[in-house]
Parts: sequence; structure tokens; C-alpha cells
Amino acid sequence: MVPGTATRKQAMEIRVETAAGKVGYAYPKMYVNTKTGQLMANPAIRRSAVLDDYISPQQYDPGQPERVGRDVALRKGTTTNVEGTGFTFREFNADRSAMLRGGKEILVLTDLTITPPDGGRHDVTLRYVYHMDGGEPEAPEIEILGRPGAFMKVEAVSPSDGSVVLRVRGLAKDPRSEFQAATRESLSVEVTKKPLINLVWAGFYVMMAGGLLALVKRAREARRAVFVAEASREKTSAPLPPAGRPVTAPGSSLPTEA
Repeated sequence: MVPGTATRKQAMEIRVETAAGKVGYAYPKMYVNTKTGQLMANPAIRRSAVLDDYISPQQYDPGQPERVGRDVALRKGTTTNVEGTGFTFREFNADRSAMLRGGKEILVLTDLTITPPDGGRHDVTLRYVYHMDGGEPEAPEIEILGRPGAFMKVEAVSPSDGSVVLRVRGLAKDPRSEFQAATRESLSVEVTKKPLINLVWAGFYVMMAGGLLALVKRAREARRAVFVAEASREKTSAPLPPAGRPVTAPGSSLPTEA
């Protein structure tokens, strides 16, 4: 993946090798429109005299590292039971003192109540440090009270809708059920060949040129028709001499009666 910049959209680098052994690189674009929030996909096009090759991105999976545990989403004021242990999310507390001192981090404290199977009740506070400069969040892992060998940490917070995601491990009876293997980065593309597509474009341009010429010709004919109509109107509206006025005939010095 080629990250986007201020003047370039995010693209995917694809190595293409032809049957003849020629190697090249295609860069179809796949990015999120910042104005609409929609995922945009633009194909990479390789043009030639006889055909065009289109490589269109369909789906991108950035992959994920190996993970142990399971994610539990909690909403404020609700209780979720995981393998016999209750997790109650009470509230958030955000500490912005570091930002006031010129730092670029926010400390979010998440207050929980843990209810293990033995009936006990434990109030705990989890730390989550969010870095405004794009750094990886910091969330220390702590032991789940009342469940020896089990641990938890904050994976993500969303103060706007009052929710938190916990990563818990060691609660399942079968540890293998909490293991998720790493997945590789993958990209799905659609490869299309469009033979003689240049003829279609050439025909389109011919149609556009023909339409433009027709408009120019019609405009000239309309102007000519207006000119002829105005000339005819001026000729028919010329004034006649008054009745009874003497008019001299051509080639004669004697007046004639009009």
C-alpha cells in the first residue's frame, strides 16, 4: 500500500508480469473520501493500440497480528457476563492535564465493577492513554480480580457514545478458543481486458465533432435567413411618391402624370 499525501491519493502497488516475461507495476487507487466518508476505488489502466487492461481494486484487508483473548464491548451503565464473570461499565474520566502542559496525549480512566463467580464485587479503574500525534495507544494489562490467571485491558474507547472495548484473556475453559492466528495483508482485484476500445472512443469523438459542425451550420443558415428576411422587408416597405405628383420619365425632360 502506498500511503496518500496532500497531492496524491492512497494507492496499491501491484507487480504485473506478462506471458512474455515483461514486468511492470500498476497503481490502482483505493481511498476514503474525506468529504463523504465513502470508499473510492479507481482502476489502473494500461493502454495500447489494440486493447486496454483495467485492474480494479475490489476489497482490501490490512491483516492483523496474532491475538490472544477476546474483545468485549461494554456500554455505560450495562453489565456483560463473560464465562461467568460480570463486567459493569460505570463511567469515563478523561484527564487532559498533559495537553494543558503542551503534551499531545489524553489519559482516559475507565471505571468498572467486576463480579466473579464467587459472588464478590470489585471496583477497578483501567488506564488508556491516547496520543494525539498518531502514536499507538497505551493500555496496561491488569489481572481480573477473583479470576486467577485472567487478565484484561482497554482496547478502544468511544466517549461520544459511551462505550468501551475490553480485551480479556484467560477466562475461557479452553485456551485455544481465545487464540486467533495472524492474517496476512490481502487485496482483491478485478482484471478486465477491453479490446479495440479505442475505436469506441474514436466513434464518440466523431459523433461529437459531427454534432458541433451541425450546430455551426444551423447557426449560419439561421443568420442568413434573418438577413434575407430583413432585406426583403426593407424593400417592400420603401415609400411611394404621392398620387398626382409629376414624375419625369427617364430620357425625357417633360414631366408625366404619376
